[in-house]
Amino acid sequence: MIPLLKLKDCEIILSIAVLASRNQQGVRWSAHIIRAAKPFDGGGTGLHQHDCEFQFVCVLNGRARFQCEDQGEVTIRAGSCVNQPPGIRHNLIEYSDDFEVLELVVPADFGTANLGEGNAKAAIG
Repeated sequence: MIPLLKLKDCEIILSIAVLASRNQQGVRWSAHIIRAAKPFDGGGTGLHQHDCEFQFVCVLNGRARFQCEDQGEVTIRAGSCVNQPPGIRHNLIEYSDDFEVLELVVPADFGTANLGEGNAKAAIG
């Protein structure tokens, strides 16, 4: 299993990591299907950012609300696709019980910096 930010109320139901080549260098990417493991309890992920070159999310079911740096509050729904900019600070603040996404990330073993629980909306709004 590929290490990811542990979303306290979500689970990875499928994970694939691939070693490919690009310009003579190995580039690892991963694909995950992530879904809500239990109903939303009012807590979010806290303000964080990912150390990745590419992150693409396609919502398969449900909806979620994020607070994103320089974009404010963003709601994504089934059918929405998001190419998340590298290093953008964000906070998952709400999701539906049926929330499920397909996520593609480069590199597969990306890091996540937790930037604090506090008032994430004020910190990036």
